[in-house]
Amino acid sequence: MGKNCPDSRCIHPVHHPETCIAQDYPCAHVSGLRECTPRWDIHSERRIGWGSLRTQMLSCALSLWQRWKVALAHTVLISFFEIALFYYWFGIADRYCIFLYYHYGAGPFDSPTLSRYRMTGLVASGAVLVIYVVANWFAARLAGMFYSRYTVPEWWKVWLLCVPPLGIALPLIMTTLNWPTLPLSIALTSTAFALGSLPLALIPGRLAAEDVEELVWLTLAGLGLTPSLLLLRSVELADRMLPGEAIGMAIKSTLAGAVWSSLVARIHSRRRGKCWGVKNLLISAFCLAYLLGPLMHYLLLTPPNCHYITVAENFLAQNPVTQIACFLAVTILAYAIVKVQHF
Repeated sequence: MGKNCPDSRCIHPVHHPETCIAQDYPCAHVSGLRECTPRWDIHSERRIGWGSLRTQMLSCALSLWQRWKVALAHTVLISFFEIALFYYWFGIADRYCIFLYYHYGAGPFDSPTLSRYRMTGLVASGAVLVIYVVANWFAARLAGMFYSRYTVPEWWKVWLLCVPPLGIALPLIMTTLNWPTLPLSIALTSTAFALGSLPLALIPGRLAAEDVEELVWLTLAGLGLTPSLLLLRSVELADRMLPGEAIGMAIKSTLAGAVWSSLVARIHSRRRGKCWGVKNLLISAFCLAYLLGPLMHYLLLTPPNCHYITVAENFLAQNPVTQIACFLAVTILAYAIVKVQHF
């Protein structure tokens, strides 16, 4: 083949040599007809590939923003609220009142006071739980009035976005403000309690927006499981009361709570035609026992002029083995309640 395409069937006539140069446009059969096809150019291919990659990256970023922007808005509000609480407790309020310094001789770094620092995370998460449930329920009702849909972001997205700001701000507040400032190890422990309990505060938010009646039923069922978490550990009080009384109170309260939860679960399955899983019951029990319990103690069971953070001993077992036994007991009861729903 010469410089110009000699094939009479080529779609580019020979009298237009600038349109068909064999070096740049070698002929190729397409649908039975020879037509001139451009030679592959590595530089133009790279330009086309980079443009396509850039478009895909922008599209991916836009898609991520659309999926995470609502979670980011929730994160900003929740993080601001928790940071404000810790700033008040550790930076503004009288620590001799909030943490009961030298109550029964316990100083700022004695064991009872250290447990109060840890409990700040549970009290803060309890406050987030109440506000988040009410806010999501109200937002869903308000959206329904305007014939629109309100969607609650997945709890894990909000939690992941909350980890960086809270993980930085809370230790910074505790180690720099007021007197005495806390060592970094104690501050990190309190921050871990706050971040570890936050998922429990976020999970009920979606149910409050989509089916608040189901949330009420789950709360009633969870009430029956709280004795196994809070009162079963009374066996540790055997040195303060008769051993028979301690063991009897633990067993009776746990069984009575199990009967109550079984009745609620059975009535719920008949009325609503739905059955709970073990996870639903456990989350309900943990929220009531470890989030709402410390919050109610802080707000209602302390003097009006001196709201203080309670010690962990009032809600958590002192012995890790006893605490694990409580977790196992409530898990077994939750499995039994799930089976009762199907009878």
